[in-house]
Amino acid sequence: MNVLERYRGCLAHKCFREEDSRGRRDVEDEDEWLFNLINPFELDSLKVEKSKAKRRLDLKTQVFSFPSNIYIRNRASHSREVAAASQIIASFLGLNRALCGAVAQAHDIGHVPFGHAGELFVRQITGRPFSHAKYGAIVAQEVERKGKGMNLSFEVLEGTCCHSGDELTEASVEEYRIIYYSDKINYIAHDINDAIRVGYLKEEELPDFVRRLGLTQREREKNCFEALIKESAELGKVSFEHSPMAHDFFRTRQWMFENVYNQINERPVSFILNAVHDFFIQEDYFKDCDPVVLISLLSDEDCYGFGKNLLTSVSIKEMKKVGFMEVVPFLKGKKINWEKPDFSWVTKKSV
Repeated sequence: MNVLERYRGCLAHKCFREEDSRGRRDVEDEDEWLFNLINPFELDSLKVEKSKAKRRLDLKTQVFSFPSNIYIRNRASHSREVAAASQIIASFLGLNRALCGAVAQAHDIGHVPFGHAGELFVRQITGRPFSHAKYGAIVAQEVERKGKGMNLSFEVLEGTCCHSGDELTEASVEEYRIIYYSDKINYIAHDINDAIRVGYLKEEELPDFVRRLGLTQREREKNCFEALIKESAELGKVSFEHSPMAHDFFRTRQWMFENVYNQINERPVSFILNAVHDFFIQEDYFKDCDPVVLISLLSDEDCYGFGKNLLTSVSIKEMKKVGFMEVVPFLKGKKINWEKPDFSWVTKKSV
């Protein structure tokens, strides 16, 4: 018998129940015919999967932009890996698989082009805090479906905000912690592979603490998830902090920041985004739109294409052929606070 079998269902008593959901902002939408027919969080997964925000992730950077190798991850492939892993962990621990799947699908839809380099650009150009985790909930509520929003369950929106850890509290539901750890374990496990593919790292030169996690992506994930399950069972809550494997993992994560993430040249990205940002400010057609929101609607390819069009003085009429332009009319004059999602409707419903 697998040694982990003894822990199966160990957190079932903490499973978030669908009937305890704080609901949706709107009592009806285009998907209301499914409201009482399927699990609400499965419906949320469907909503996210069909969204423009999710489709954009296919052309948004995970770590390395414009890769020549088709097996380098992008934000979409990363999100799929997190969704698959988080649902397996939830099932094993006895937690809500559907909720984990929906949050994992949505967790990165708030990313601007070029991953964390783009996020840093927004902070620098505006002088204001920007969190892709919080912005994901804002995109879901204020941008999608012609500005009407996807009308996701509150827990999926809140879980999206929590996935980077800033919004996690002791009161947070256990499923959010699964996404928090699943996200980190997955991106470290596969980013090592991708860094080797592009030449940032050499497999034979990986430090011992990295190699102890596993010699392949699957070994790294397996060993970390086994340690997470064991520790969670022993502590009675989802946790991956105290075991030797967890210590090696977070040491590896810090090492990846020092040797990969922080070594990537962000100047070309900043140059492109600056040009696009200035264009949005100066062009009359976009005067009633927030340039940060507009940038978030672009893929890496869109940004590159805009930069090329600016160099060749292509007219705004030609630029209207770019995919994101079909969303712009619904954002004109709309004030969007991209720092903090509006959950006031939740309070009103719970009174």
